[in-house]
Amino acid sequence: MRCRVALILGAVGCLSLVTNRVPWLTVACLSAAATLGIRAPRRLEVWVFAVWAWWAIAYFLTGESPGVLASFDFHRRDGQIFFSLLPAVAFAWLAPPADRVGMGMAAFCALQAVVALIGAVADLAGIRAALEGFVFLRDGERDLNYCGLYLAHNAAGSVQALCCLAAATMAVFRQRTRERWVWGLLTVPLLWGVLLSGSRGSLLALAAAMGVLAVLAVRKRRLTRGAVVCSGLAVLLSAAAFGTSVRDRFAAFMHEEGTHTGRLEQWKRALREWSWSPVVGEGLGRYNDQDRQWSGVRHVYYVVTEAKVVNDAGHAHNSYVHFLAEGGLVGFGLTVGLWGWIGWNLRRSREPLRIAAFLGVLFLFLISFTEHYMGGGAMLLVLSSLVGAAWNLPDEPAPDRIAAA
Repeated sequence: MRCRVALILGAVGCLSLVTNRVPWLTVACLSAAATLGIRAPRRLEVWVFAVWAWWAIAYFLTGESPGVLASFDFHRRDGQIFFSLLPAVAFAWLAPPADRVGMGMAAFCALQAVVALIGAVADLAGIRAALEGFVFLRDGERDLNYCGLYLAHNAAGSVQALCCLAAATMAVFRQRTRERWVWGLLTVPLLWGVLLSGSRGSLLALAAAMGVLAVLAVRKRRLTRGAVVCSGLAVLLSAAAFGTSVRDRFAAFMHEEGTHTGRLEQWKRALREWSWSPVVGEGLGRYNDQDRQWSGVRHVYYVVTEAKVVNDAGHAHNSYVHFLAEGGLVGFGLTVGLWGWIGWNLRRSREPLRIAAFLGVLFLFLISFTEHYMGGGAMLLVLSSLVGAAWNLPDEPAPDRIAAA
């Protein structure tokens, strides 16, 4: 009974991630699910606990108040690494059966696909303004941006790209033909959502991960002629509908005042500050703070011990350099190492849900070059949920063993 209640709470927490506009509901449900499912930790949980322990140490090295660490605003922004990994622990503890994991992922992807389809129809019909505040939000004085049900276009793009990748994986590796068709059809509006969002990092990471999926499909003899034809038609249709806006979005990247200029400056700044404290970094949350004062010996141990705390969405736009700046080699090694270890353990799986989790980890590594998504956010919460739910699923037997049986 306790496990059933925990799974229901976990499912509600995951479905609330369709919008992530009411974060307290996600926090409450997943925290309760983790509490009800608690058991002796295994390797995955131990590694997550080690990551949490280090980032807690990196925070307290700054001498900042424990009250800030406990505040909701801190965990909503600079401290997202703590809660964003909780779903992996919660679902690994609960070990839901494969059919429930599949149903949950199908429901989540279907909801995202419906939102993306509504946005696509509104965009093609030229009625974005009619849905302002619902799936389109205005960025200052600029045109309306597709944000799904989120508050930022990058959040919508990354979540729907992850869903698109997961749906494509299920379309390739599910055994039943009907299921493959349903999952395949879901990938089309999800892809449109990514294109509409204008999230370049999401689109590039998705394209690369899809390439890896194609390689896996060929190696496992799951890539049929029909699948190739349907995929080609979907890409051509998407390009015809949204190709111009995507081209303009990428062209804007290289303008003199384009996004690349600001991001390069952020990367340089993060690497410079990492060089001042290479082992432990400057302290968790200190990258965004103002009026910073440092203590220690530069290039050895140099931590921000006094500053005006600022909890906002600013970051280095690259998880790797951000981890180096705030956590040094220790924080970088533990956090990046966690996801590398997860991907390594999932890499040869034959269970479709575990393959989807593996490709999701690969997507995370790729998108983290342009955003700080390995440090938290809606997409990482979704991926952590998938990884935790798929972690303890039994692998499918090899084809030769099936034949022998």
